[in-house]
Amino acid sequence: FAQGVLASDEIRNKYFRKMSCADARQAENMHYDAHGVYGMAFSIDCTHFCWGKCPTKYHGQYQGKEKIPTVVIEAGCDYQLRFWHCVFGYVGTMNDINIWDSSSKLH
Repeated sequence: FAQGVLASDEIRNKYFRKMSCADARQAENMHYDAHGVYGMAFSIDCTHFCWGKCPTKYHGQYQGKEKIPTVVIEAGCDYQLRFWHCVFGYVGTMNDINIWDSSSKLH
């Protein structure tokens, strides 16, 4: 899926571009209008997806609190539901804080 989406220049340039300073100001203003807090451009969260065909040798590494092998997707979006950050493929044993700390997209 990801390869197919990223193969399209039109989709990639419109939806997978880096956040500009103007984008960040707009997102920050949307957040301020909704909550009265400056300095936040988007909300971020992680979701664990079951990896049903996980090879047996990886079960321990990918098994988190769900007790089954999972892959984690982290995403950050603004109030218009535009994704400014998305990474996937982290092992299921990682949590939101571990992923935030190791994500090269945020540093």
